[in-house]
Amino acid sequence: IASSATLALNAGDKFRLGFLMNLVPPVDYPVSQNPPYTRVLNSETTSSLFYGGRISDHVGLFSQLTYSGPDQTLSWDNIDLRYARNIALGSHYAVLGLSVNNNPTDQDLWNTTAAWTFPYISSALAPAPAAAPFIAGMGGASLGASGYLMIDGALYLEAGGYHGLSDRWLTNLGTGADANLHLRGVAPYLRVGLDKEMGANHLHVGALWLDAKVLPDPMQAKADRYKDVGLDGMYQYFDGGSQSLTVNAMVVHETRSLEATYADGGADSPKGHLTTTSVDATYAYNSTYSASVGLFAIGGNADSTYYPADPFSGSANGRPDSRGFTLQAAYIPFGKSASIGRNWLNLQVGVQYTAYSKFNGGSDNYDGNGRNASDNNTLFLFAWFIL
Repeated sequence: IASSATLALNAGDKFRLGFLMNLVPPVDYPVSQNPPYTRVLNSETTSSLFYGGRISDHVGLFSQLTYSGPDQTLSWDNIDLRYARNIALGSHYAVLGLSVNNNPTDQDLWNTTAAWTFPYISSALAPAPAAAPFIAGMGGASLGASGYLMIDGALYLEAGGYHGLSDRWLTNLGTGADANLHLRGVAPYLRVGLDKEMGANHLHVGALWLDAKVLPDPMQAKADRYKDVGLDGMYQYFDGGSQSLTVNAMVVHETRSLEATYADGGADSPKGHLTTTSVDATYAYNSTYSASVGLFAIGGNADSTYYPADPFSGSANGRPDSRGFTLQAAYIPFGKSASIGRNWLNLQVGVQYTAYSKFNGGSDNYDGNGRNASDNNTLFLFAWFIL
């Protein structure tokens, strides 16, 4: 059982890959709490119940049920049920598996994609840019399955698809009918990755692809279409000693065909595009202290109807462009092999600051109502624990 203002958990690459290895997975404890921006906002605690581990020799589950204090709702969160086994491909060793999950990239092995990326969590109280690629908004509102193959711990191949959920199911699961994606058919998903270990250095490069058709108006035959193509990379240094360095990078380019939205008057043009870029680096010492920095940028075509002017969250010039950075420092006093109450007493405390040089298309008066990008800068302290 974990509790904090908000919370996320990364259960480790090998844990997510197979569930069949007798390993204690490394766990990251990123959290955020009560960010003050312009004024101090208070929120009830968010609590999650996790289960992660082996069900049988070849079946494992990672699941998260979350109560949101700000929304006062109980809902399913990240769910990943998978089957995996070791196989031989001639002289090569491989892990073959099948994942059933509710969030594309939830099953991913690297901390670069939408489900597991720095700063690993965002507060429901903090302002966020209006634009994001379609794949980043599918968590908890879709259900899919994919088959994967990891060959010699170096080449990763995955293919699958996702289907939307009905209003009834979304309501029963606590996500809410407003989260309905209105997917038409199955959205295919592909993922590929290449890993290379060289002593204390670990390198990864990869790519992903998603093609989703959406019916914003079920009574209309026309559909919108979102094609997301992503490239990601990771570098990690860890020599088994007291220091480690991790650098992650991700670029997602989305092309949009908004035929249905345009026909309903919801866009100036039936064509659009969006590109998101993120880079982050974390240095950790003695598994106790860490310092992180992340840069992010969002850019796309102007569309004053699709991105309308609105106080606080709108765009006066109809552009989705946002840029900024996040700094974080954290301290983990417990939860290590020699700690008191190991496996039962885990705590992380820290401070995080997010600043914007551009927000929803502008730096000054971005919403047309006098609000500047820097007015959304957020500083908050956090304390996260897991029992």
